[in-house]
Amino acid sequence: MTTTHDNVAALAPRQCPACGSREALAPVKNVSLRARVGDLEQTVARLTGEACGVCEETFLDDASSVRYGEALDGLVKARREAEGEELKRVRKKLGLTQRDAGLLVGGGPNGMSRWERGTVEPPQPVRTLFGLLDLHPDLLQDALGANLRARAEEAVAALPQVRLRRRGQAMAHAAQSVKSASGSASTPLHPGVMAASKKKDEARRPAGKARAAKR
Repeated sequence: MTTTHDNVAALAPRQCPACGSREALAPVKNVSLRARVGDLEQTVARLTGEACGVCEETFLDDASSVRYGEALDGLVKARREAEGEELKRVRKKLGLTQRDAGLLVGGGPNGMSRWERGTVEPPQPVRTLFGLLDLHPDLLQDALGANLRARAEEAVAALPQVRLRRRGQAMAHAAQSVKSASGSASTPLHPGVMAASKKKDEARRPAGKARAAKR
């Protein structure tokens, strides 16, 4: 196993972080290590760091650790691209469009496109299904039928939730309507209307005073 000193607790000089042996680390140069991802592997040469003479663990310095990590990233990308090409080959062999294949496995056309381009690693169930259909293309119709049945069952199971959601939306709309109506009832009068009403009140006051004087 290859590690670095990044997250290692304080140790005694030349103490191995892996096995704890003291005075066990020695500098190493021009070391070649093999990076492996699945079935893909690559040899990274001219690495430097320290190695334990007891457990034979190698600890890379910062620069070598970056180079080793870049090699691993390249292998991950290469594996995704290879898996994408395999999905594409099987899909075309079955006569499916990306949309049809996306509906079959549930990832949609965008999901199939990302998998085939190697942007995202396809899930293991998708790889397993396509591998099975590659060997037995006659099972495609059964797979499509099972997918349709599963989607129908999901739709039926979701009906109560849809009804509750619609009922909640209707109640919220009714509450908003009531709130709007009550708000409009308390709306103040237009200034012109208020002025005319005030004038009528003032016009009535002298007549009242005259009647009081006659009495």
